[in-house]
Amino acid sequence: MVNGKIKWFNELSGHGFIEVATGKDVYVHYTSIIGRQKQEDVTLLNGTSVKFDLIETEQGPEAFNVEILANT
Repeated sequence: MVNGKIKWFNELSGHGFIEVATGKDVYVHYTSIIGRQKQEDVTLLNGTSVKFDLIETEQGPEAFNVEILANT
């Protein structure tokens, strides 16, 4: 698993990016967040610590199985 922090997350559209120490920012969609079944259930503040599985897609790196470690 990879550790990172939420760079930004748009609650209305349900997606954003995670900043990691090495490499490109990682795309995250609300459906990839553990325990969040509906878009309304997702609130991720900038700087929130997360860990996640990483896959490479045609559009770039994407996060799956995202676990919220600490909401700042």
